[in-house]
Amino acid sequence: MPKFQIINSNHEITLNPNWIDSSKFESKGRIVDTEGKFVSSDYKGRYYQIISKKERYFPILERIGRVALGILFVTCSLGLALFHKPVKNLFTKSKENIRFGVELPFSNIEQLITSYSDIEYRNTNELKDAQLILMGENHGIKLHRQLEANILNQYGSDESIFLLEGLESKRDATSAKEQIYSQLVYKVPIQPKFRIYGWDNMGMHKKQGQIKSRLQEIMNDLAKQPLFSAGDAWATVIPKTKEFASFINQQEEETESYTKLRDESCVNTIKKMLQEHPQTKIIVFLGRDHVRRKGYNILDHLPADLKSAAIKFKDV
Repeated sequence: MPKFQIINSNHEITLNPNWIDSSKFESKGRIVDTEGKFVSSDYKGRYYQIISKKERYFPILERIGRVALGILFVTCSLGLALFHKPVKNLFTKSKENIRFGVELPFSNIEQLITSYSDIEYRNTNELKDAQLILMGENHGIKLHRQLEANILNQYGSDESIFLLEGLESKRDATSAKEQIYSQLVYKVPIQPKFRIYGWDNMGMHKKQGQIKSRLQEIMNDLAKQPLFSAGDAWATVIPKTKEFASFINQQEEETESYTKLRDESCVNTIKKMLQEHPQTKIIVFLGRDHVRRKGYNILDHLPADLKSAAIKFKDV
């Protein structure tokens, strides 16, 4: 695990020139404890957010020295030292990392969630009291997954239901929960024994994916075109640009119709679960636009007396 150092700002990072920005920084924005480890829902200490990660490659003489030290440990322990990761790293690691974090002004998980989201409540003002919790995320932001894991642990129970985007409506996926948690990159163990079902219309989900793929193909093709090629830009770039604009116009209404059908699938699945499990807490994983977007609010399509909380996580 990389070393962790607490700072007040990036300006306090003073390392020699051998230290460079890490080529792999998946922990950016992660909320951690004083040791740089994931925080659990019952954590009571101070919170820190990782803002930078530096790495340094070992020069050849240092690598030789590390290997020699490793050989010494292995020899003295009759080979048993190889079972210890720190000793094994002396032979295998080619670089070291340091992560830097700043303290956050929160004392509990509720404050943390509130700070990184906009929450709309209906018939309650607390997540713990809501029968329905909607977790609307940006699928590309890993911090959202960390907050979701804490919500599942803090407010779920062994009787709760977890509804997932990307699974066909009402499909029972409880037996595959560990695989699902892994795919969602939930780095902390999910403690409640949720019953897991899908809410999605996968036919419409697939069609939206096809549109996105085609859009990406056109963008990639456009990016390859030279802006100026012997004065012939109009003959190369402009047609592709027009194709791109035409595709956007043609697909906008179709994409919106697919989204609405998926919205309906989500709402109908929630209503069905409420009918079948009237006293059970339901937590839903979905994209932010399925929670609220211009002209749409999912809570307006659910029972008016339902105690609910619609979380829309913020970009970070």
